[in-house]
Amino acid sequence: MSLLSEFEATPQKGTVGSHMGKNKQQIEMIHINDIRPNKLNFFHINEEDVKSLADELEKNGVNNGRVYYQEGEDGKHYTLIGGETRYHALNLLFQEGKHDGMFPMYVIEQTPEDEISELELIMSDNHQRNFSEEDKRIIIQNYEKIYKYHKLKDKELDKAIKNAENPMQVTVLEEQRRIPKGMEKRDWIAQKTGFTNRNGTPLTGRQIQTYLTGEFSGKAQETKQKEKVVSQEELEQKKVLDTLKKYLTEITDAKISITPTKLSIGYANLYDLNRILHTLKTDNELDNITKTYLKTKRG
Repeated sequence: MSLLSEFEATPQKGTVGSHMGKNKQQIEMIHINDIRPNKLNFFHINEEDVKSLADELEKNGVNNGRVYYQEGEDGKHYTLIGGETRYHALNLLFQEGKHDGMFPMYVIEQTPEDEISELELIMSDNHQRNFSEEDKRIIIQNYEKIYKYHKLKDKELDKAIKNAENPMQVTVLEEQRRIPKGMEKRDWIAQKTGFTNRNGTPLTGRQIQTYLTGEFSGKAQETKQKEKVVSQEELEQKKVLDTLKKYLTEITDAKISITPTKLSIGYANLYDLNRILHTLKTDNELDNITKTYLKTKRG
């Protein structure tokens, strides 16, 4: 099968919302014991939130389904995609004998093709949560992984488009593009997260960048180089070099730059150079400073 045919034949995954829209008639009552939490779910589960939600569920009933996909491992048949706090709350009620443990679920029949696809489903299904700054950071950085994944897929798509035989095939393939052409990573992530500021305005791409590489990224921002451990000998050498630089500047009236391996003297013209060399040649104190430096080098 050609790459072009493969793209045409492979169903493209959308958001959780699109899965739910397609599976509106596939709501199933699933027992809590037949469900496993998702190992990829990175959202923090607060015990107080679980207890509070359990009280709410006991009073009002479980009226909101969550998205699962079917899987046949470890005796359980469903893995949680979203609603983990609700899962723990319902499980708490079941353990206390206050609920029969039956949970209305939207079931995704097709298992996500890989962990990146599954991760995207998890984040898409948790868009109604109140996120902490730490949650936002993790979500944004996870979307960065997803962006890179989609960009690689789009490169394969570009190859297929290049080999397309007619404009109709190009159109069909372009509709499968995951990242719009020309859209920057940070702008794509801003669009996917839908995060807003306190005044309701969407987070900009520039604000998203602060979670990727800036002050909210959690990465060490090295603004200063690590201090080098300096030996006593090096300190003495530096002291002598500083003295030498100061003295040379005084007697030559020239711009002096000096390191342990290099001496630079600035001059205006050949006459000025001759003046400087004559001064250096006839100055006895300079010889004494140089000998002092050599002693520090020898230790």
